[in-house]
Amino acid sequence: MKPIRLLRYSLFVILLEIIKYDLLAHLVIDFSTIEFTDEKYNIQLFELEAQILPLLTFILSICLLNVKYKWWLNGSIVVGAFIVNLFFYYILAIHLFVFGMCGRSGDKTVFVHAKYQQTKIVQAEFGCGATDSDPSVTRTYKITPFLFYFQQVVPIDTMKINRKNWARVQP
Repeated sequence: MKPIRLLRYSLFVILLEIIKYDLLAHLVIDFSTIEFTDEKYNIQLFELEAQILPLLTFILSICLLNVKYKWWLNGSIVVGAFIVNLFFYYILAIHLFVFGMCGRSGDKTVFVHAKYQQTKIVQAEFGCGATDSDPSVTRTYKITPFLFYFQQVVPIDTMKINRKNWARVQP
């Protein structure tokens, strides 16, 4: 295999893997109890995706171009890359309106774990911003941070917790 062809093929595979893992990360974050510790990381991820994904798909289309192809085949590849870009923007927009509007606000710590001080139980208001006309609902969550940038947020019933393991926080 010629070096330039090997380089194009390697670049193509690497870019496909980046796109695949980016979409997989969104699935994990959206459909699990894992979230970023700070909302600014989520916003930065969206901004990065909005700028990088179209560029990656454009570079992918360039990797597929070949001088030996007919002009209409090269044009089809570029048009295909444009359609893929539209698809990514559509997915990002749907993601923003489905998952981006709803969220917790005003975390108020109620309990702190006696042994692991970073683990806490909070009361927060949950609402869907501009898409929800109902008043916010107060819910109780257990927040367990891990890997510095992430935390696991699980709804919890405070009546069922072992009070020996948790210290109540005074208001």
